[in-house]
Amino acid sequence: MLAVRSGFCRACGRDHDDGDVRCSHCGWDVVPLPAQAFGAVGVVHSVRRGLRRRLAVRVGDHEGQAVLLVEGGDRQSVPHDALPDVAKLAPTNGYSARSSPGRLLQLAAGVSSGATKYKWQPADLHAAAVAVAGD
Repeated sequence: MLAVRSGFCRACGRDHDDGDVRCSHCGWDVVPLPAQAFGAVGVVHSVRRGLRRRLAVRVGDHEGQAVLLVEGGDRQSVPHDALPDVAKLAPTNGYSARSSPGRLLQLAAGVSSGATKYKWQPADLHAAAVAVAGD
């Protein structure tokens, strides 16, 4: 693999100087992407439903409450100060996602491929990722 010393445009692939803000060829933004884009969407919580604990992934916020997608497809609104404990899950494909939509897509990919035994519908996770990315 070639070692690249200078930056390059993610749109056209041309090299640029490290201090550049826009590509001189196509005008695309060449500012480096952050290593991690933090957010609460995509975080998985452990929710008690009856006698069992189920996993619920945070898919958004609405009217001051967190919206959780519980395994099985039910949505549940929970006040931020009453959120259940965060569940410790291993990354489904060996790496951690860099953004909230990425975490949702990573879970969807794991469910679709059978790499995990989580019971979310991939279509629900995809729709939530698109909704978050649009915000």
